Amino acid sequence: MLGLEAARARWSELIDSAAHGGVTHLRDAESGAVARLVPRDRSPVPIEELPAWAVTAARPKLGNLVRQAAAGQPVALTRRGELAAVLAPAPGAAGPATSSGLDDLLDTLTSAAPQAPTTTVPTGIASLDELLGGGLRPGQLALVTGPPGSGMSALALGAARAAALGAAAPGPVMVASAQMSRQDLAARMLAAEAGLPLAQITTQTVPEADRPRLEAAAARLRGAPLHLVDRQTTLAQVRTAAAAVPGIALLVLDPVTHFDVGTAAPALALRRLATDLGAAVLAVAAHGPGLPPVEAEADLAARLHRQDDGAAARLEIIRYRHGPTAILPLTADLQRARLLPAPAPDHDEPPRPTAPVRSRLATAFQRPAAAPRAESTAARDARAGHRRHQAARRTKSADQAAQALREMVTAAVEDELDKAQGDAQAAMDRLAKRAIPDVMRLFEQSRAGARYEYTAYPALPDILHRPSKKDPDLVWEARPSWHHPAYRRHPDGELAVTPLDVNAAYLSALKCHLPIGRLEHDPTGDYDPKRAGVHLITPAAWQHPDLPNPLGDREEPGPLWITTATLRLLLRLAGPKHRLLDPPLIHESWTSSATENFLDALRQVLAAARTDALDQDDYVTLHYIKMMYAKIVSTMGESTENRDIMRPDWMHNIRSQAFSNLYGRALKAHRAGLTVISVMGTDELHVAGDWHQVFTQGRGLADMKTKTDRDGRPVHYAVTRVGR
Repeated sequence: MLGLEAARARWSELIDSAAHGGVTHLRDAESGAVARLVPRDRSPVPIEELPAWAVTAARPKLGNLVRQAAAGQPVALTRRGELAAVLAPAPGAAGPATSSGLDDLLDTLTSAAPQAPTTTVPTGIASLDELLGGGLRPGQLALVTGPPGSGMSALALGAARAAALGAAAPGPVMVASAQMSRQDLAARMLAAEAGLPLAQITTQTVPEADRPRLEAAAARLRGAPLHLVDRQTTLAQVRTAAAAVPGIALLVLDPVTHFDVGTAAPALALRRLATDLGAAVLAVAAHGPGLPPVEAEADLAARLHRQDDGAAARLEIIRYRHGPTAILPLTADLQRARLLPAPAPDHDEPPRPTAPVRSRLATAFQRPAAAPRAESTAARDARAGHRRHQAARRTKSADQAAQALREMVTAAVEDELDKAQGDAQAAMDRLAKRAIPDVMRLFEQSRAGARYEYTAYPALPDILHRPSKKDPDLVWEARPSWHHPAYRRHPDGELAVTPLDVNAAYLSALKCHLPIGRLEHDPTGDYDPKRAGVHLITPAAWQHPDLPNPLGDREEPGPLWITTATLRLLLRLAGPKHRLLDPPLIHESWTSSATENFLDALRQVLAAARTDALDQDDYVTLHYIKMMYAKIVSTMGESTENRDIMRPDWMHNIRSQAFSNLYGRALKAHRAGLTVISVMGTDELHVAGDWHQVFTQGRGLADMKTKTDRDGRPVHYAVTRVGR
């Protein structure tokens, strides 16, 4: 049974499966509704009586269609006008699904009676299993990172051995490697199981005295439900191989960076792999710019450290979704391809007396005895120096990560220029085609270690669904298309007008308040600045003919749906600094907790790469960067070109933020005494007067530039007052 997000990710594959006789159960987690995707010849009612949906149009509406089918109203799915599959009720479903599934879960969680233990997958490290409550759980994604040679493969293969050879083996185990052959994998596992040097096994020089131990270990491995694969080079191939193993409990990917994930969002792909297989997935990756940013998406993220290539090692648990973080000491016995528990402390010495907890706390909070002034100053200086050192380390680490992301941009341009044999136009055409997956990959990697987890395919309110491909949804973005009503163009006009352009308007707009999770309805009309989404308002009257209405050129009166970006603009204009209108009346909202920094790391990377390209007059890279930030905004709504995210609420807010930024510049010009003649789109501002006193001329994000004609000459025109 698949959840809706997993089904959307595999939608074409599921339709193909149904077309060839396959049946898939789909479940809407929010309502508990369950429907079946079945072949067309298994429709419960005549096909001609069913409402028909195109496969591509059904994907974003899948939640509604599953609930409809579960309620006894099947749906026909067509591809290129031909019937491909049917979404039908699950057997025994006589109506809409009830909350009984949730009730059962809650009864299990709150029951005082002991429950059957959840099957766990041991990791081979007792301290880690204790932290995890027995080991990894089905459907969990675990990531282990570390420098090359730290023992990550030994840890992963140790987990595979423990899961396959344990007294209560949870099920079959698969190890997939795109780096080592099956023979290398088997040799490492045999060395670790027998406790013999790997070199002796690979060169077949095991001493006769150790042969019985070697043969006993081999016998145990022969009977284990252990599958080693080495020819899969893509994640899709691994998924197919793992799905063919009934009841698989653990899948090891070593290293995950050597597999072609086939998407710009590797974190989501790995999570869906674990969820779809119903198995624990343990991914291994060395530190480096190619590392998929799955730490923030993983249930368990750990970093392996080994000091000075010695035996001392530690496993740092930096993220555990269901419990505490910790640092676990280990011993790296890499000669035998294994990690062992750290040696116990020497207990020959009598333990030091430990004060009671209350006594220790009292001592900790007791005012220290007076000390010489020089010593106190030295201590403060030392602490301040330590803080500066830590801040410098964090800054250096952040700078290195940003540099690695900028190098991804440079590498893509160089790669396409090489393929095009130096033909700049051909390279730009190819870069435009790969802009969407590339920018989504940059987005995911820029979020490595981020605090916020976002929902890529949330359930959306009806106002954010487009009625058809040609019709927009109900959200008004406030795009301006304004010309001063008191002026018109005239060759002999008394005012000279300079058309100005905003640089990279959508790139700057990536810094805006965006909702993180699924939008929730608020019928009260309250405004919470810590939340973002869309709001139904009745705007106040606009009575300033020298400035455009901040809601754009709206022709229909009455209430309308706007974004948080537009609402924040209206509230600023209504505030004590401007007092240009009354605050809008908010009727209801669909919002989620929000942050202004969600896309800011991506914005900073693209902005820095853009600055480098401007300094080098690199128009190929400039074109590539423009394609990336423009296309991520235009395709994050209901678009078939970007399958990694569907957030029309983000798209509307970013666009509205671009319009809001332009309005802010128009207001700044007006306050400085310039005459604002036109405000259009996201980047066009026409003013009369000395604009250099207000704006800096240039191509930076904070600068303005004059519009030019085809020959590169600045564009100017004159206006005169109407009636003269």
